[in-house]
Amino acid sequence: MVNSVLWNFVSVDAIIKMKLLKNYYLSLYGCELWDLCHTGMERISKAWRMGVRRVWGLPCDCRTFILQILSDTLAMYDVIHNRSLMFIKPCLSGESDVVRFIAQYGVFFVSGGML
Repeated sequence: MVNSVLWNFVSVDAIIKMKLLKNYYLSLYGCELWDLCHTGMERISKAWRMGVRRVWGLPCDCRTFILQILSDTLAMYDVIHNRSLMFIKPCLSGESDVVRFIAQYGVFFVSGGML
């Protein structure tokens, strides 16, 4: 996806490319339900960092915090975790007993956080 954005908008300013990349890449439809411990999470984060570096023409050893400042976003890992938390929070305090039970079971037993 990064290659597509960069190739289609090769003559556009880096700021505009960054906005396009964020709009295309940060949609992450359904990420609230992803397994946050899966090894693929690091690959997604790495691909995002590489894309930001390519947009700005930065070297491979450019620090992540600089990329966060340039892209005006948190680290991809933090973005996905934040979305998951924002999804889980209303499920844990919802009116439906079934939804609350399933959310509590997922948080306290499946994720390994048994109280």
